[in-house]
Amino acid sequence: MVSPDVTDSGQVSYGPIYETYATDEIPEVSVTDEMLLEDGQNEESWLHYRGGYRGHGYTPCSVLDTGSVEDLELEYIYHIDTGGGYEDSPTVVPGDPPVLYTIGGYDRMAAVNARNGEVFWEFQPRFRHHTDVSMARPYSRGVAVYGDKVYLNATDTTIYALDRYTGEEVWSTRLHDPTDGYFQTQKPIVYDGMLILGHSGGERGIQGKYTAVDAETGELEYQRSFIPKDKWPEESWRYGAGTAWMTPVIDPDTDTVYWSTGNPGPDFNANVRPGPNPMTCSTVATDARTGELKWFYQILPHDWWDRDIASPALVATPSDGQKRVFQQGKHGWVYMFDAESGKVTERSEPYGYHTDNEFERPGFTNDEAVEDQGPSLWGGSEWSPPSWSPKTDRFYAIGNFTKNDLVAAHPDYDERAKGSYGYLDGFVGGGLKNDVLPTNEGGEIVAYDPDTGARDWTHETPAMMMSGSLVTGGDVLVVGLPTSEIRFIDATNGELLRREREPDAPVCSAPTSWYDPATEKQYLAVAAGGGGDVARYKYPSRPGHLLVFSVES
Repeated sequence: MVSPDVTDSGQVSYGPIYETYATDEIPEVSVTDEMLLEDGQNEESWLHYRGGYRGHGYTPCSVLDTGSVEDLELEYIYHIDTGGGYEDSPTVVPGDPPVLYTIGGYDRMAAVNARNGEVFWEFQPRFRHHTDVSMARPYSRGVAVYGDKVYLNATDTTIYALDRYTGEEVWSTRLHDPTDGYFQTQKPIVYDGMLILGHSGGERGIQGKYTAVDAETGELEYQRSFIPKDKWPEESWRYGAGTAWMTPVIDPDTDTVYWSTGNPGPDFNANVRPGPNPMTCSTVATDARTGELKWFYQILPHDWWDRDIASPALVATPSDGQKRVFQQGKHGWVYMFDAESGKVTERSEPYGYHTDNEFERPGFTNDEAVEDQGPSLWGGSEWSPPSWSPKTDRFYAIGNFTKNDLVAAHPDYDERAKGSYGYLDGFVGGGLKNDVLPTNEGGEIVAYDPDTGARDWTHETPAMMMSGSLVTGGDVLVVGLPTSEIRFIDATNGELLRREREPDAPVCSAPTSWYDPATEKQYLAVAAGGGGDVARYKYPSRPGHLLVFSVES
C-alpha cells in the first residue's frame, strides 16, 4: 500500500503509482450509452452513483426480499486499507464475471472480480499538494465507467481516465488549482459522451462551479458558475461558494441535470453578503449539453446556519403520473418540484430535529450565542442520498436529530481566505465557537407519500446517519450507521428485519446491488471505514473494507 509522506512545507507527496494485476483478465464489455440509460432497470448492473440517472437508489432485483433477508450471507471482504474514510458506492459492470470498481481513501481504487473479490488491478495517483486543502476530505464517493474507460475524480480536482481492463492511465485533466481551495469527492456522471461533475470547497473562499469534459479526450466542454455575478453585491460573487457536494441526477427525457448547491460564502457571517445570495442552498436545473440554466429554486435564502443542500436530488414519476424532483436537505423537509418548471408542488411534513429558535441569527459573542439550535449544520439530512421505490410509490428520506450552539464571532472576516485551513476561521466568520459537535444524537428514516408529503412510516436509529439507503425490488431498505451496523428494514412499513454488525467500522456510504445470472445470486456491497465530519469526530475512520453479501434465488 502507498502511504503519504508529509514534507516540512506541509505538502503531501506520494511515491510511484501502485498497481497489481490478477492472472485472470477482465471481460471486454464496452459500456455503451444504452447501458447507461437502462442502468436503473437492469438488475445486473450498477453503473451510476444511485443505480440510474434519476438517482432512485433502487434495484429491480427481488431476490433479496423480506423473507430471504435472513438468508443473506457474507460472500467476501475486500480490504482497501488506506484510511482517510471509505464512502464509496461501488460501480458494477455486468459480464462473466461482473467487475466491481471501488475507490477508498486518498484516491486509491481497484478493479475486483465481483463474484469472489479477486483483485484485477489497483491504482493510486501521485499527489503533491497542501494537506489542509484537498486532504481535508481524503475520500471519494465512487468512479464512473464508459466505453473501455473508468474515471477517477481525484480529490485534488484531477480527472483520471484509466483503461478499464488494465488500470493504465489514458489521460488526465486538472480542473482547478487545489491551493485555491477547490477539491472534489463526488462520483462523476457520464452523459452523452461527457463527464459532468461539480466541485467542493465552499468553506474556502471559492466560487461554486460545474463542469463537463469530453469522456474520450478529457477536453473541456463547458464550465459554468452557480453564482450569478449580476445578482450579488460588489465583488462578493467571487467567493460566493454555492458548491455542489454531490453527484447530480439527470432526466434523459429532457436532457436536464439537477444539482443541489451548498451554503453561501462566507459561512455563518451573512452580514457581509447582503441579499438572498441566489442559487446557494438551492435545487438547480441546467441543460446537460450546454450547461445553460433552466431554473432554480432557493430553499434557504441568505443562509446563516450552514444548512446547505448537500444531499442529491431525485427525479421520479409517482403513481399520479406527474414527474417531480424531490429534494431533502439540512433544513429537514422534502421539497417536491414540477420537474419541468421548478414550481413547488408540495413540501413534506418535517423530519429531524426542529427547535423554536431554528431561524434565530447568532450574535457575535458567546453571550449572544444561539443555543440548542436545530437542525444543526449536520441536518436534517447531511450529504446522505435518499431512495425511491416505484413498487411502494414512496420517497425515503434520511434525517438526523441534531442541534448545536452557534456564534457568528465578529462582523469582520479575513478576505485573504483562500484555500487553507489557516484562513478558514476568518472566512467562515467564526461560527461554532461553543459546540463543534451536535449536542444530541439519533436519526430517522421516513417514508413519504409523494402526493401529500405526509409520513407513511418512521424508523428511528440510535445514531445520526452519514450514509445513503438502497431499496430492493423485494421491498427491503438497506442503510448503514456510524455505529458499525447495517440495518435491513421493511420498505412497506418500517419494521426492522435484521441487524448486521459485521463491518466493525463506521458505515458512511450508500450500498450497491446487482444480480449475477451465472451464480443465481443477488449481491449487496457496503463500504465500511468511516468518513464525513461527524463520523470523523465521534466515530473515527478506520481502514476501509468492502463487505459483499449474497443471497441465492
